Amino acid sequence: MDEAEFSRLLGQFPVVRQSTYCRVAWKTDATPRSTITQEETDAPSKKMKTDVSLSTAIETYMQEYFTPAEATRIRIAFEKAHADLVDQLCLEDVEDMCHQFQ
Repeated sequence: MDEAEFSRLLGQFPVVRQSTYCRVAWKTDATPRSTITQEETDAPSKKMKTDVSLSTAIETYMQEYFTPAEATRIRIAFEKAHADLVDQLCLEDVEDMCHQFQ
């Protein structure tokens, strides 16, 4: 079976997705909408940590503003929402996201 025949056969079947599916439309232009013309004088002088995981960064941030019980509740809700988002992604969405980083 060549690729043209495969594409023709594939076109006969509808794509089945969840009713809440929403395809992500990425912008193709890579130009920023605004540019920084001068450095802020009150910007923090500390370097950002780039070797920290997202969950560790969120926990550190929430320690300053929330009680441990609230932070746990927020973390669980965030992890559930993140898992739901990842579960709804299809291969096309992943390819589109990867294309943005090329």
